[in-house]
Amino acid sequence: MFITGAEILADPLRAANIKKPANNACTLTAFRLPDDSDHGFTGFMQLYNHRFTTPGKLRDFADSHQLQARQGLIQIFSGDTSTDRLHSVLAELQQLLPTFTVIGTSTSGEIDGDHLLEQSLLISFSCFEHSQCAVRFSTDTGFQAGKTLGTELRHSNAKLVIAFGNGLDQDPAQFLSGLATSAPQLCVAGGSAADNARYQSTYVITGTDVHTSGIAVAIIYSDVLRVHSHYTMNWTPIGTEMEVTRCAGNVVYELDHQPVINRYAYYLGTEVTRDIPQSINAFPLLTHYDGVMQARDTIGQTQDGGLLYAGSFTPGQKVRFGVADVNNILARAQQLAQQIKSGPPSDAIYMYSCTGRKAFLQEHIADELSVFSDCAPMAGFFTYGEYFHHSGSNRVLNITNTFVTLSESGTLNETAEHFQTALPCHSEPTVLKSLTHLINTTAVELREIQKLSEQYKFALDQAAIVAKCNPQGKVTYINEKYRDISGYDTDAVYGKDLTDLFLDDDDRRSLLDAWQDLNSNSVWRGTLKARSNNARGYFDINCMAFPITNSEGELTELIGIGADITEFLYQQKLIHEQRTDPLTGLPSRARLLEDLKNRDITLLALVDVRSFKSINDYYGIGIGDELICKLAAVLNQLSVREHIVCYRLYSAGFACVPPAGMSIDSLRLHLQEITAYLDKNPITIDDEVIDTELAMGISTGSSHLMAMAEAALQQAKQNREHQQIPVLHSDSHDHLKNQFWLRAVKEALTEQRIICHFQPIRDSKTGQQNYYEALVRLQEKDANIVPPAAFLDIIKKTRYYPLVTREVVLAAIRAVETRDCHVSLNLSAEDISNEKTMAFIHDQLRACGGDKLIFEITETESVRDYAQVRRFIDMAKQFNARISIDDFGSGYSNFSHLVELQPDFIKIDGAIVSAILTDHKSLLVTESIIDLAHKIGARVVAEFVSDEVLENTLTMLGADFLQGYAIGKPQAF
Repeated sequence: MFITGAEILADPLRAANIKKPANNACTLTAFRLPDDSDHGFTGFMQLYNHRFTTPGKLRDFADSHQLQARQGLIQIFSGDTSTDRLHSVLAELQQLLPTFTVIGTSTSGEIDGDHLLEQSLLISFSCFEHSQCAVRFSTDTGFQAGKTLGTELRHSNAKLVIAFGNGLDQDPAQFLSGLATSAPQLCVAGGSAADNARYQSTYVITGTDVHTSGIAVAIIYSDVLRVHSHYTMNWTPIGTEMEVTRCAGNVVYELDHQPVINRYAYYLGTEVTRDIPQSINAFPLLTHYDGVMQARDTIGQTQDGGLLYAGSFTPGQKVRFGVADVNNILARAQQLAQQIKSGPPSDAIYMYSCTGRKAFLQEHIADELSVFSDCAPMAGFFTYGEYFHHSGSNRVLNITNTFVTLSESGTLNETAEHFQTALPCHSEPTVLKSLTHLINTTAVELREIQKLSEQYKFALDQAAIVAKCNPQGKVTYINEKYRDISGYDTDAVYGKDLTDLFLDDDDRRSLLDAWQDLNSNSVWRGTLKARSNNARGYFDINCMAFPITNSEGELTELIGIGADITEFLYQQKLIHEQRTDPLTGLPSRARLLEDLKNRDITLLALVDVRSFKSINDYYGIGIGDELICKLAAVLNQLSVREHIVCYRLYSAGFACVPPAGMSIDSLRLHLQEITAYLDKNPITIDDEVIDTELAMGISTGSSHLMAMAEAALQQAKQNREHQQIPVLHSDSHDHLKNQFWLRAVKEALTEQRIICHFQPIRDSKTGQQNYYEALVRLQEKDANIVPPAAFLDIIKKTRYYPLVTREVVLAAIRAVETRDCHVSLNLSAEDISNEKTMAFIHDQLRACGGDKLIFEITETESVRDYAQVRRFIDMAKQFNARISIDDFGSGYSNFSHLVELQPDFIKIDGAIVSAILTDHKSLLVTESIIDLAHKIGARVVAEFVSDEVLENTLTMLGADFLQGYAIGKPQAF
């Protein structure tokens, strides 16, 4: 919470037109300043420094500068760790100069212009003519406390905030961050209190109070004050980049997953860890944040092994050690001072410099700071962390000089910020500078090599199994992929003989034999069966092993890289088994179907043993299998010489695929030769001749060879003239085509390959699309989709047609349930007249309901018994299903159907719809149908909507729903 300090503000209506903070919870004391003419003041701010010795000299100093008649800000920089004298000085100041706001801090050295003091009490007076000051103190250094103050100041004319915080046990960075969040435009300067580099106890001051925790804040309000914020560091990152892997706020525990102190010792030597933090302050951690190089210096060590820094870290942050070149630092200070001199005039400089910078530069710190005292009167102190404002955020820096230049003279300018990056360095080369460049160049090269190595390793670990062993063959490493596949962790295999990881003795012998080759720097390749801790007990590896040697060519380790091929070998085995008949060794039916699909085969013969079931029943399955094997051998023996490939399909059924270019007559002759051979050389089993008669059929053409060959074989079996070999062409003979589709539909029903595609139907008024028509399709074994025109009329008079209708009904109900949509399906006159089909639909509606089903009655011209149709409609509507007349307008008596059927929907015939743009009569018919439908309370669906013009025309005519390719193509759900 904020504690109100001495807030001395001029009358906001008279002095500088100060805007009060939005939150005016603090007590304000008003006073009237004397006119400037009374004292001959300059009309702009002035800064005076006083090194306190006695109260009398302080009063003399105040009198000589007429401070009792002025107002402004007092900054107290105390190098005295004892506060006894300090309290009396604060009381004296309050009594002597009540118009001044007091803020202060303990230090590690005081800055009085070009004089650097030690353990003194420096009092700096900033006298303002057109600016007013207030002071605040917060015990809470958290983010929210800073945000609260920023919110209060955001809409005021606050120009500058000076903050002094206790950073040994608290983190002022959070407070400053919160302040920037709500007041990003407000410039902030200052630093963390210090204690002469003892890192034990610090304090800050507000008014007459001394605080050993919390943060003190002075606020300068003005409409004319110019404030320019500057910082300079000039430390150079050196060596390899490290990652902060464990930290908490401003405490770091691990770098690169190693204890932080160990990282310092590893890279900088154990000597630097003997007197922490002083011994390592010359090597701060450098990091980039939002384009600004920041340093983090150590201010202490925690009891649990962490290092305490003057600024916070986040896990994953990248850091490097920093070093500095004195000549470079001094040269850049001269350049920055020259830049300040060449800019607008400055009335004062508030300088906040780092204790670590002072410790590193030693006597040169005076040389660096003196160049700035030539620019304007200057006061400040050496801190444990410098506060800096940049691009709307506040930072806690280390190893820097941060300072602000102030002026009430000249024209009003916005706050400017100057950085070291804007200053080119033209300093002379030095040995340290050259060595730093050498180290950094080498580090960059090593980082690139390391980065490439890490990428290679990552890629290798993702793709391969990796194991390493020492020259004695003991396992030293397995990667994560090896652990995942084998089920063993590193401890289970570490130190074991490499040969113990493998199952087969042959594999072990192969490794031992290869060991000599590996020791002679050659690469070994092979396939091994490795042990695993899973149910299978092993996994197969396609492996490559190679040696790693040192610069002397001596073997240091061996690396094995492999791929898990267990599944590949298993799948290869399955594929082989699937493509090869296990009984005869011939290619299987699956292999034949694969070859028919992938090869340009136009001729196929099927061979089957007549009455094989009788042979099996009479002789038994064992004799039957032996007969199959001997027949396969005969077929293969006689066919190989003609380059004919034989397949076993089922039982005693075989296929023969001739080579390209063989004629039908040549294939028929070959089959006849097989029959003749068996007549002369009958198959004998256990000295008994098995009467083997063959049926054969041939198909030719570019498609459906298998189905047509099966039809030809069926003809041969039905024809008792055993020598006849039918030949069917897949591209001719309608009756064969019909036979083919009957067989195809039968198989598709058995294998559940009768499916539905769903075409969307759009509401022309709302544009909604929650209505579909179920359209039957036949999916062939190769996933090819066959439309109903190819087979539906062929099967309509067969027992398969009602079964197809059932599949469509079930598919429509599933779509309603899963997609929560309306679905229409077609019912023909055959469907309605089929009692079993009607009973099936009744049962489905009773079980599932019909709220979202629409039955489209097709082929109404062929309806003879309208009473039967009426009964179906009444039954369907009992379950809330709706009725549609399909292809309306295509016949002479359609209009009479409206009276009989009383439909909910009328679907206009597509031939009429597609012609309305070119045929005026079609347009008039369409218009009449729509008008009539609406008058009887039916809604109109227009199908065959093929383009946007037709869609717009039908919408204008009043069609309620639109269906066609312009709306959407049929597709599977």
